[in-house]
Amino acid sequence: MTAPAIPAVLAPLVCYLDQLEGRASLDELSARLRESPVTLDDVRDYVHFDPHHYARNLVTEGPGYSLLVLCWRSGQRSPI
Repeated sequence: MTAPAIPAVLAPLVCYLDQLEGRASLDELSARLRESPVTLDDVRDYVHFDPHHYARNLVTEGPGYSLLVLCWRSGQRSPI
């Protein structure tokens, strides 16, 4: 099974992250995330739940980052 394609709406964010040579500025990253018009429909292929604990579903990763969709069922928690 092949991984789903990265949603086009996330392409600018992934491009930005891929070109970084160090850590992203939190202010810059926060601004880019606020400006990203991601909807549930955009990431639906990455929405998978686990009956026993929350799920971390990888969209893509690069040097120094992982882009994930986190999914919790009602009552599930994630550790600190």
